[in-house]
Amino acid sequence: MAAMDYAASSPAFPAPVPLPWQRQPLAPLQPVQILHVRKGETAVLEAERGRVWLTCEGRLEDHFLEAGQRLQFAGPARLRVSADGRAAACLRWALSPA
Repeated sequence: MAAMDYAASSPAFPAPVPLPWQRQPLAPLQPVQILHVRKGETAVLEAERGRVWLTCEGRLEDHFLEAGQRLQFAGPARLRVSADGRAAACLRWALSPA
């Protein structure tokens, strides 16, 4: 019996859509930056460098991201972000359809 090529007969899965990443440098002791996430969007946030503090307006918890860590927030949301402490940080973020 001949071997069957499953890859050729399997349905193709669409490739994930690349996110439109943006970078937000965060200087130490700089005022808090605001990111708006509209209804129907999801914000993907990643600390690229340093330690990033963020919170979502209306929620009690604060989040701290170390370099390489990632969080998502579904809109509508108003996010406040800044560098944590006296070291600079860089936040990488993208908005995608929910």
